[in-house]
Amino acid sequence: MCGILTIIDNEKVLSKGPSFEQLLELIKHRGPDHADYLEIDGLYLGHTRLSIIDLKGGDQPLVKDNKILLFNGEIYNYQTLKEELEREGISFSTKSDTEVLLECYNKYGYNFIEHLDGMFAFVIYDKLKEHLVFGRDKLGIKPLYFYQGEKHKVIASEMHPINALLPNLVSIKHSYIKEYLEKGYSFEKLYNDQKIINKGTVYTYDIETGEIDERFKLKLLKNTKNGITANSLKSLLEQEIESQLHADVDVGVLLSGGIDSSIITAIASNYRESINTYSITFDKSEFSESYYSQLVANKFKTNHKEFEFDEEKLLEYIPRMIECIDVPLYDPAMLPLMYLCDNVSKYQKVVLSGDGGDELFAGYTHLRILRYKQLIKPVIPVLFLLKSQSAKLRHVYEIIQSNLSNMSVNEKYQQDFEILDNKLLRKTDLCSMYYGLEVRVPFLSERLLKYVQQYPPSNFMNLKYGKTPLRKLASQLVGKEIAYKKKQGFRIPLKKWVNGILYDEIKDDVSDSMIPRKILDKTQINSYLSKPEIYYENLFKIYVLNKWLKKNIE
Repeated sequence: MCGILTIIDNEKVLSKGPSFEQLLELIKHRGPDHADYLEIDGLYLGHTRLSIIDLKGGDQPLVKDNKILLFNGEIYNYQTLKEELEREGISFSTKSDTEVLLECYNKYGYNFIEHLDGMFAFVIYDKLKEHLVFGRDKLGIKPLYFYQGEKHKVIASEMHPINALLPNLVSIKHSYIKEYLEKGYSFEKLYNDQKIINKGTVYTYDIETGEIDERFKLKLLKNTKNGITANSLKSLLEQEIESQLHADVDVGVLLSGGIDSSIITAIASNYRESINTYSITFDKSEFSESYYSQLVANKFKTNHKEFEFDEEKLLEYIPRMIECIDVPLYDPAMLPLMYLCDNVSKYQKVVLSGDGGDELFAGYTHLRILRYKQLIKPVIPVLFLLKSQSAKLRHVYEIIQSNLSNMSVNEKYQQDFEILDNKLLRKTDLCSMYYGLEVRVPFLSERLLKYVQQYPPSNFMNLKYGKTPLRKLASQLVGKEIAYKKKQGFRIPLKKWVNGILYDEIKDDVSDSMIPRKILDKTQINSYLSKPEIYYENLFKIYVLNKWLKKNIE
């Protein structure tokens, strides 16, 4: 995995500081093995590399045939594509997937990403056409940002270089902050002059005219069939996981003990003996899935390591999280995830993760509530009467009430994918690349996406469970104890932290609020502080935003 930084500096803004080298250093963590850049008449093309394939010959920028390529990601079918291109007389000077991507562009033009199976972001400088070609993979696994200011244009893997070029973030959009305070993330642009680079889309930027054009957009299949067999799904996952285990370095697995990572571990163990697996544990058993991850590790005889995240680690990693996030992003699970990635990166460069299983196979409770709401609605008055007698019933009532809406199952399913793009994948990318760790996501692949798109999401659930095809497969591979365990997710004791060890720190920090008062005034902040047992999520969200603003505004 790598870092991309392209700047068009026609007015020589970089001569007044910060320099291009300083800006490239802001994303050096994404590629600690090598960094370099080219400068052509005010066009800067920079790259930082995490060496995974062709360790000696894959450095970038790659210059070939009047083109310069910057590439971040992995193309899993690059060997097949390379063989096809070689049969047509195309020669290669490296063994990397980077050169294959460039030759695919040369052969197929703007729609070349149709031929790529992988996770990627790229920038190509086409010297003859005098324009930049850039884009992202179909599911938006790898990030890319574009800023088009009056004095400079920037394309980057993270927003850190863009933030550093803007004086005190004066153009930050209030609508972004408002949506962040509501949801913890935003579909909005951070700046008015920022352009959203959509997933699965190829753009061009004309260096002479400054025009941006959308040249190609991948289309998703829309078919429906009945019934899904675990065997066909197993075959696809076997192909995908075997493909994603390919690297010139060792590949491990992030094993949470949930269904998705357990399936990946089971299948990966068929191709790698004593594969390395890693998990996070908490000092409170109710938040830890250590029992389940150890169960899977023992069954498949993996080389398993656990790392315990406690309150001491919490205080250590909060400043790192603030340093890591390039835009305001609220997800307390980033803290243990950063700790996990930090420790795993000391052993290897690449791991597989179960991200995307819930989104592809309708694993979220809110989808089942929408599908079966006509059955559930008559029960709500009964739950309302009984919720005062049981914390469990109160919890069930609150979940149902908060997730009932007029949205269809299909609409909510698609919304889950947008959240995956805007929040969850961004979180994983930031946390892992901060420590130079590549996280591959087998569920978010071309094979699995095509398979899932044959069916409506309602096929993946019943009243009791989501992800029914994966549960059946997990039952075969791992056992029923994993397959039909209660969905837990990456839970953390945030309420305890905010009401305990973090309360004074949060109170002191937000008392000097940088958040515009038109959006959030001190009266509202104080009302949250007076009831941290209720508003602990609001408080942590405000705290993260305030820390981020203080870091970025002088």
